[in-house]
Amino acid sequence: MSDLAETVNDAVEKASESRLHSLIAILVATTATFMALCNVKDGNVVQAMAQDQSREVDSWGYYQAKSTKLNLSEAMLDQFTVQRALATGGEARNILDKKIAEYTAQVQRYEREKDQVKGTAEGFEKDFDRLNIRGCFGS
Repeated sequence: MSDLAETVNDAVEKASESRLHSLIAILVATTATFMALCNVKDGNVVQAMAQDQSREVDSWGYYQAKSTKLNLSEAMLDQFTVQRALATGGEARNILDKKIAEYTAQVQRYEREKDQVKGTAEGFEKDFDRLNIRGCFGS
């Protein structure tokens, strides 16, 4: 960028020599300004892409955590169901029925939350892809 500034300064100094030099100095200054604006816009797009990619990775990690919790809840539900089938006392069956209902609700909740997190992660992925095709002239 400093080389560009030196080139602009040299062109402006030499502009007083002739009209052609004045025209060239204006073109160089205009080009330098345009390039600087494109560089700022590019930096903003790259920063937004990095944020989307980071959020996407975080969301997929959260999705994996929800999947793990779902898997554990399903395993506990299966275990309590088997224990319920083998239980002989009425009080033990009542306790196991409560646990089965509790873990059934957890399984349903984790399935619902997992789908929501998946949608969020896919949204960040789409936004990243949208930003990735933009350039200096993109809208």
